[in-house]
Amino acid sequence: LAVFHAHRLHGETLIPDGPELVEAFISAETDVGSRRNAFLMLYHESEELAIQFLAKNLDNVSKFGDGFALLVLDLTRRTCRRDPAQKSRFVRVLFQMLGSES
Repeated sequence: LAVFHAHRLHGETLIPDGPELVEAFISAETDVGSRRNAFLMLYHESEELAIQFLAKNLDNVSKFGDGFALLVLDLTRRTCRRDPAQKSRFVRVLFQMLGSES
């Protein structure tokens, strides 16, 4: 969250590669809360990186926790509302989330 707020307040001047740092962090992180917070930063600061991360980790989304799933739903809603042609990118992950136990 520190990188998120520093990047949000100071933009590219303080941490020019903030989203890339967080993407590398989220790929290696195992804690559910930390992963959700890192994805929250990607969601707000670099939506395309968030979508790319989601595409790379489609099979593991159900293991990332409920908070992460809510962020995925919000990302899906926001992206598809802006560009309805993007719906096909999210179909697989949404069906996987529907079939999860939580």
